Amino acid sequence: MIKAYIKSYLTGANRLLRNGHALVGRGRSCDINFDEFDNSVSRQHARIIVKEGTYFLHHDGTNCTCLNGERLHRGRSYKLTDGDTLQFGKLAYEFRIDVMPEPPPSNPTDELTHAIDSVLRAANTDSKPAAPTASRHAAGTIVGVTPRLLDTLRRAEVVGDWTDPVLITGETGTGKGLLARYIHDNSRRRSKPFEDLNAAALPETIIESLLFGTVEGAYTGAVNQAGLLEQANGGSVFLDEIGDYTHALQLKIMKVIEEKRFKRIGGRNTIEIDVKFIFATNKDLEKAVFEKTFREDLYYRINVHDLSLPSLRDRIEDLKALVSHIIERVRTDNPGIRAMSGRPLAAGITNPALRHLESYSWPGNIRQLENYIRRALVNATGDVLDIGELPPFPTMFGNTKVCDTQNLESLNVDAMIKLLASEAFERAKGVKSVAARMLGVSPATMGTWVDKFRLVYPRIQDAA
Repeated sequence: MIKAYIKSYLTGANRLLRNGHALVGRGRSCDINFDEFDNSVSRQHARIIVKEGTYFLHHDGTNCTCLNGERLHRGRSYKLTDGDTLQFGKLAYEFRIDVMPEPPPSNPTDELTHAIDSVLRAANTDSKPAAPTASRHAAGTIVGVTPRLLDTLRRAEVVGDWTDPVLITGETGTGKGLLARYIHDNSRRRSKPFEDLNAAALPETIIESLLFGTVEGAYTGAVNQAGLLEQANGGSVFLDEIGDYTHALQLKIMKVIEEKRFKRIGGRNTIEIDVKFIFATNKDLEKAVFEKTFREDLYYRINVHDLSLPSLRDRIEDLKALVSHIIERVRTDNPGIRAMSGRPLAAGITNPALRHLESYSWPGNIRQLENYIRRALVNATGDVLDIGELPPFPTMFGNTKVCDTQNLESLNVDAMIKLLASEAFERAKGVKSVAARMLGVSPATMGTWVDKFRLVYPRIQDAA
């Protein structure tokens, strides 16, 4: 799929044509009003025309439009190529054409079938590095091409300019803080401050002081200090883990949202503010309202625009791009650093290792994946991460497979396990510990399967 978009030099954020919808090159064209991208642009209109895979800009707006520094004439068409600079008034944009990967097929729903497929694909694939397919969204740090994720990002670009609060929901480690920053960076407030506060494990008095600020003499040791709300005036404030706030704090926050003013702790003067409130939680707030641990009135007040981030197991097709991004960032942040073997850090990952990562459910999501890859890079001995160098998955989370285990009564489970163990044992060249890592089991379990199913390497039929 070919996606054409315009990149703004002012914000650093890609502005997709047609209000966020990709322009697909199959003879389709679209109108583009540049005042939709920035309120300072007026009467700027152009039409992107696609003819046999070639893009043309038909200009019919004012005469202050330039292409690569040359002024355009109204009513004429100009050929566009990747990297061309478009200038509309005082604003400059870059025209880009990217080839995006097609969405992968949906994952199987049966755990054993999925595991067999993963092992078979790993066994039939050589150990060459996986080809990079990282397609990162405009934010640069939010990586992925999953339709659900892209839909969330498109909505985030829209709600940023609304004055209503935004509620971000998602499991721990899914990137709620990154999405909050993305909302701010794609709003009219992007040039103003962005302040954030994670209240996890903080006492209520500390949270109150950080939010509202203090005046000298309010309590022992108190000084004149502006709080985050005051510092973020004109910009955005991100309050993470809002589900952990006490009822008293919830009430104070709701009053600030409604009245847009507050007083410092110990102060008498009222401070008026204009901020964009962004909240996040990994809890079920509806359940919390039902259990009386979260104020119902505050829930309805902040749940105007609800953005839900999918878990990593629900966007497992993005894992390849995420791993490549993590490896690239680790190497960039640690120039010249070496692994335990004394060799430079690995620059990629093999397909068998990637298939192994895809078989895990990642309960800690992207945060857990990043820590796992960092640990693996320390122990890597080659130019790429191979499956034998991956650390074992933690077993404290119980079920660690991606798919559900349903409708297994009709399956011959022993036969499935034998096929899994046999393929892994063959791929691991008879090394039990390596085969155990491929299947996410302990070496002792793998040893039991080897004995039970009388597995040998090489297979008898292959050794003849």
